[in-house]
Amino acid sequence: MMNKKFVLQATILLLIVGWFFSCTQVDIYAPIGPKGEKGDKGDRGQSTYELWKEKVANGTIEWNKDEVSESDFFRFLKGKDGKDGQDGVSAYEQWKEYIASGDVDDPHNDGKKWDPKKNTVQDFWAFLMGRPGADGKTPYIKDGNWWIGDTDLGVPARGEDGHSPVIIIGENGNWWIDGRDTGKPARGPKGDQGPKGQDGQDGNDGNNGENGKSAYELWVDEVKNNCGKPTQVMDPHNPTQPWDCDRVSFNDFMDFLRGQKGEQGEDGVVPGTIIKGKYNVLPQYYNATLGEYVDPSDGSVVFAVFDKEGAKAPAGSTVKGLPGIPGQTFTTDSKGEFRVTRDQLPERLLVGQRRGITDEVTINGVMEPSAKNTIVPNRINTRITANFVYLRQPTAAMGAGSYPIAHFTVISYKYEREVDGQWVAYPELFPKPEFAAVFVNDPASPVNEGNITDSAESQRWGINKSYADFNEAKNSFMIVRPVVLSDTEKNGNNPPTDITDFGTYTKRFNEVKKYEWDNNDKYFSMKGTKFFYGQNPILPQAIHVPEIYPMVEFKNDTKIDIVHGVTTIWGELDMDKLPEAYIKYEMPASETAPWRPVKITGQQLKAQFQQKVMAKIFTFGKTGAQLTQTYTDIPWKKGHAKFSTRSVYPKYVLSTMMYIEDDLKGKTTLGTPNDYVIGAIYAPYRALPYYILEENSGNYHLKYIFGVKPDFPLPKQSLPVDWTN
Repeated sequence: MMNKKFVLQATILLLIVGWFFSCTQVDIYAPIGPKGEKGDKGDRGQSTYELWKEKVANGTIEWNKDEVSESDFFRFLKGKDGKDGQDGVSAYEQWKEYIASGDVDDPHNDGKKWDPKKNTVQDFWAFLMGRPGADGKTPYIKDGNWWIGDTDLGVPARGEDGHSPVIIIGENGNWWIDGRDTGKPARGPKGDQGPKGQDGQDGNDGNNGENGKSAYELWVDEVKNNCGKPTQVMDPHNPTQPWDCDRVSFNDFMDFLRGQKGEQGEDGVVPGTIIKGKYNVLPQYYNATLGEYVDPSDGSVVFAVFDKEGAKAPAGSTVKGLPGIPGQTFTTDSKGEFRVTRDQLPERLLVGQRRGITDEVTINGVMEPSAKNTIVPNRINTRITANFVYLRQPTAAMGAGSYPIAHFTVISYKYEREVDGQWVAYPELFPKPEFAAVFVNDPASPVNEGNITDSAESQRWGINKSYADFNEAKNSFMIVRPVVLSDTEKNGNNPPTDITDFGTYTKRFNEVKKYEWDNNDKYFSMKGTKFFYGQNPILPQAIHVPEIYPMVEFKNDTKIDIVHGVTTIWGELDMDKLPEAYIKYEMPASETAPWRPVKITGQQLKAQFQQKVMAKIFTFGKTGAQLTQTYTDIPWKKGHAKFSTRSVYPKYVLSTMMYIEDDLKGKTTLGTPNDYVIGAIYAPYRALPYYILEENSGNYHLKYIFGVKPDFPLPKQSLPVDWTN
């Protein structure tokens, strides 16, 4: 059981939250009746702070009667400085210890235990909150009276003598209409109380204790300590986005605690609620969880039409004069629905201009205006911008050679929507957007529809989804890098058809050639194609997608050693012939300036990254029916690129590759980690298969896989013991 001090502190914390959220009254107004005389304004209920002032004034609470400002109220809640006690432990800290065992009941889920990993301050607040009761039933109008569920309350919906009935939730929790208790609860049954905490042991006397932290101070710590981490505090008003780590003032805390501001109701009508006795024209949710009406696939909104009994209208019913869309007529389908297209929706209208009565609703030949509860969403606009651009490949396992789309430029993008005049992030719960690569005709000019070429040729360079590290990459679009072919690839023959690494290499090579670099810089951008609300936004920046060069070959003095029938090929990679490479992009001068990568020589790469470079030799082949694959690591940090690779037999293929390691979030290639970067390694060159081991009468040689060069003889020589040291 938690001790009494914890319970007291938890109760005080709930009082604070309750005070922040408190409202003075809840009025739901019925449809307007004949105008009457203005009544007296009702009394406002007391807040927690006002009740406290009253209790201080009458002596119920021991407190200086001259210190009753709001800041004094917070000092009262915080408590006086402790004397002669141990350092104070907050209710939150005691709760963390309490739930650490994993044996504490979950107050919100019967029969389940609270997850001890859910121990942040936000989890603490969630634990303390009571389980929500079942939703109560909302009153509606039927036959001129107010009804709740199937019960006629006998209260006329139309006020007499010009008096508009007032519906409130009374102190007893029931619906009250015109001062009469309906006997119907506004909320469902009260949720079960959470488990009672255990009493803690009495502490020993100690030195003066430190002041405990207030709820505000705890919140500030939570925001700052988790900034940029997976546990970062999320924005309660925009749950898919983190709270701004710089917004930690007391006013920001108040804003964090407040619920979102709702739209002001008109004439007591709750938007989306069916009013019986009237025709109803209501938008249908695309996503009810987020309260979104507009379909991101095409930007349209579906509306449903209801007759006076609340049933769907028959097919062929017509609607004209929706709020904000005057003069347009729509016809219902077999489901009693119709669709308003993106171009028909209003744009940036205030809510009062697009909510109210639909002028003409015709059902079964009878035309009447609708109830005053139609709301028409605004048109949604979209835009995409680049958070960051970098170079990558999907995996370290290049195997027998890079696949056609194995090296690419990654655009980490931001997709935003304009909703009612405010730019907000596209929800993660919605379908993943799709893009197409487009050529930028002139990178020095603004990138727009008039400066791009969107064609089948440009689109084949774009990748919406790759594999390995980029299988489910969020907010990432990839563009294939042009391939620089080696001399043997460019001038030689197709590889032998019996070379197999999950498919013939000839097929792979022919695909690679489709992306051969034409010696011209290629500038791309990206264009939204799917789930952009009927638009096709273009990234307003040109991106130079650079060519990628092949990895180097073996030096000519490579040899073979055979001991007890086991072959070992040993030698050194010709790192002096490393070609040029691209490592990173320069940050552009503005949000519309081009992204351009930095090109360096092979020797500059050695000077900057030798300590982090791992070269590899990959061998694969079949021994009988068994396919064998082996990687041999060559850590360049040793100061050389010597290698020895064992168990290589005739008809086996050998390829070379290189990686810059220890590059999580780009910390090595960029110089500092960047959260937008995916993957922990970077391949600056293409992996390329160069050789096939051949044997003839006991003599061995390496045959170039493309057959353009003469065979590479392998003299037999014992492998020195210290060769790779």
